[in-house]
Amino acid sequence: IVYPRLGDGGVRGTPGVHVLASPGLDPAHPEARMMVMRPPTYADAAEAEAGAAVASAETEDGYVLEMRVPFPPELAENVGVGSRFGVQVIVNDKDGVFDRERLTLFPSESSHSVPGESFGIVLGEAGGEGVNAMRTSVAVRRADAGDEADGIAPGTVVLDVGGEPRLIGETVTVRSGDVELGRHRLDRVMGYAGKVIPLDGETGAGAGSVGGVTLEVDDRVVGRVAVPEGVWRGATSPRTVTVAPAGGGADVSVESTVSAFEAGGASGVYVHRAALNGLNPGSAYTLRVDGQPQVVGFETAPAELTEPLVFAEGGDCGLSDYVAMLHRQAASWDPLFGVVGGDIAYADGRSVPDWVTFLRTWNAEMREAGGVEADGGAVDRLIPLVVCIGNHEVPGGFGRTRHDAPLFYSLFAGAFERRNYAALDFGEYLSLLLLDSGHTSDPGGQQAAWLAEALAARAAVPHLFAVYHVPMFPSHRLFDGGSRGPARTAMRAEWLPLFERHRVPLAFEHDDHTYKRSLPLIGTEPVAPGTPGSTVYVGDGAWGKGDRAADFRPYLEESESLRNVIRVEIHPDGRRDLFAVDPEGEVIDAFEVNTPR
Repeated sequence: IVYPRLGDGGVRGTPGVHVLASPGLDPAHPEARMMVMRPPTYADAAEAEAGAAVASAETEDGYVLEMRVPFPPELAENVGVGSRFGVQVIVNDKDGVFDRERLTLFPSESSHSVPGESFGIVLGEAGGEGVNAMRTSVAVRRADAGDEADGIAPGTVVLDVGGEPRLIGETVTVRSGDVELGRHRLDRVMGYAGKVIPLDGETGAGAGSVGGVTLEVDDRVVGRVAVPEGVWRGATSPRTVTVAPAGGGADVSVESTVSAFEAGGASGVYVHRAALNGLNPGSAYTLRVDGQPQVVGFETAPAELTEPLVFAEGGDCGLSDYVAMLHRQAASWDPLFGVVGGDIAYADGRSVPDWVTFLRTWNAEMREAGGVEADGGAVDRLIPLVVCIGNHEVPGGFGRTRHDAPLFYSLFAGAFERRNYAALDFGEYLSLLLLDSGHTSDPGGQQAAWLAEALAARAAVPHLFAVYHVPMFPSHRLFDGGSRGPARTAMRAEWLPLFERHRVPLAFEHDDHTYKRSLPLIGTEPVAPGTPGSTVYVGDGAWGKGDRAADFRPYLEESESLRNVIRVEIHPDGRRDLFAVDPEGEVIDAFEVNTPR
């Protein structure tokens, strides 16, 4: 996988080239072959593959594979000696009945989902001496019971190192900045070089605030990895969080807690949670976390809706470049908050690195530059994240329990502390009902009873919206049947009558990786716009994910196979204006939902 990055700091969002290649050692496929996956800037596959070539040669202990990979057209003219870009390489192998083995030659095991995590390469003169920069993969984790045979106690912070066979027997020097943390000989592990290197104890002494390590062989860097902030401290006590009014005044009372962020074992990552007491509505604040140099800002929602309020909405994100592009589109609206309706990091209840990467991307992109005026000068305003659960928050997707989604519920325990669904109220003008479409709670039973009570209690709220993952009115998947069939059947039976009875004007649905907007519906039947008791169903989840065919069905007014994020603007007079944009900011759909409550 090749992701060009030009200039000293790289070009954020630059399209990449994804190349698949095989050496042709299988008798059924004796020729070397390759395929160039088309980035969005190429006109067609033929253009993407123009100039690409592959060759291979079998050796005594394996093979040599060489590829020529073209740069995207918009970069080709600017590439030259000194240009910088990033490279990631994955080697997959499967022999006979054994499971596939994977050798990842880039900074960390999850980097294949994160284009920004790549080896930096600098182009040199033709015919010059090459530099082999892709030699090891390094990951940070907490040791488990399986490491006790190597004398490493469970819970110890370790580096998991894997490298190409030529590194077997080599000694690697582990450094953090200018500090040498230790030297270790790489062993033979399943034919490759490998080692589990502890960072706790004497090895990591004094390195509590260090953010990363490098591995060197003969003064050449062969690997590097970022160490999550707080890991080497053990994170046994919460960080100090200081919150103050942006215009000056006494600090806000903060109650901090810390808990492990785990999925089936210690991850080495911790969740630091801070409860803020006594905040004023419609106000700006600054926030500082101990150990972090940056001061950021945030704003609270107004007590009353006296002017239009904007929020962003979508679902099915993941970790691709498109996610950051759509984040930037959403952030350009300066929304009060963003809602992601499930399938957030695609961690399937297990992957801590995927969640960390998603949250880092949100933190980097979902902010209003200089949005809070403080005594020390303007600081960025962070845009809060509101979520509900989707099938990719749990292994298996449906019919699970809260215990099967430990990462989701440890991150968002504030909203979902008491149950797996929740109501989020903004004064008396806006309420979001965050529902569970069969992932850790049945749509009927207790959830349906709670939903009836929640809707009845908000009869006077002018802007009352439902948010959930699986669509009752899909644009791609089957209307009935399939893996979502049981959930859809229960949702239509239990929720649709409640939506009609309590006049829910707008429901946000996700999961299909398309864009859709339904006609106004009562039950499953279209009605005239503005009919009391009708609901418009919007979304289908493509805030990063996409490329699925969108169908036009009798209940749909708009349906597009496009990635998108939706801008929602509510008004004091009850009007609701919405539009959806693609990653480039082109408007896909613009409409009003003015059904009275």
